[in-house]
Amino acid sequence: MATAAFDELLGRIRGLVISLGSDLSAGESAEVDELLDHAELGEALRTLSWLIVEEGKRVAITDVREIESLAARMGISDELPEILGQHGVGDA
Repeated sequence: MATAAFDELLGRIRGLVISLGSDLSAGESAEVDELLDHAELGEALRTLSWLIVEEGKRVAITDVREIESLAARMGISDELPEILGQHGVGDA
């Protein structure tokens, strides 16, 4: 992956972690940040998605759509929880 594209994806995923800051525990944020620090972008996005679903979190639908968009771009959409969209709240 080209450096500019990698940096953009990294920044967008870090932005998601910030946006979801009030919905994630400190430990959950640290888990995703650790993956990002090791350039594991796909794993970080998958982890973030599964944390939302497995912990029954209700998050902004815009954040859910951003996760879905990034996953599509990275080719990992099929690795996200099928019910992720059900955890989004608010207007799209």
